[in-house]
Amino acid sequence: MAMRTNLPRQIPTLAIGLFFAPSERTIASWSLCALVNLSCFPTSLFPTAPSAAARQMRTSTPLQSVANPADTHGLSHWKVERLLSVALVPLIPAAFIAPGPAVDYGLAVIVPIHNYLGMDAIITDYVAHSLKGAVKGLNFVGHVATIGGLIYFNMNDVGICEGIKMLWSL
Repeated sequence: MAMRTNLPRQIPTLAIGLFFAPSERTIASWSLCALVNLSCFPTSLFPTAPSAAARQMRTSTPLQSVANPADTHGLSHWKVERLLSVALVPLIPAAFIAPGPAVDYGLAVIVPIHNYLGMDAIITDYVAHSLKGAVKGLNFVGHVATIGGLIYFNMNDVGICEGIKMLWSL
């Protein structure tokens, strides 16, 4: 059986998986594509590999060079989110190892702000433009009330760490 040689040889065999989340099934199909000579099929059967810009947008790191230098709000937002996440790494185990007022107040402030920024990103991405202002306002008010409630709980009751221990002992 003769192979057709009039087709272009630019078959992106491994680029198929770039459009899907890699799973065991897609990894198996990638290795199958690498073993089988697919040059006899037309190139229109296979999607082309995304451009470098499309691949860069899929990463979780911020762009260091911005088209408009004045438009760096997203970059600073990203840095604040990462700073709060890093602050939570030692704070959560400290609540179990050495509970006390410093840990309670740290949790009372950092956890609601971390949640606020996450919800703000979800609202920005998924809420209709006409409702975005009202929903963001409710998000802000709810999280400020949460911070106030947790600080009140720390000042006038047992504190967050002891309160969680009491809930777990039930």
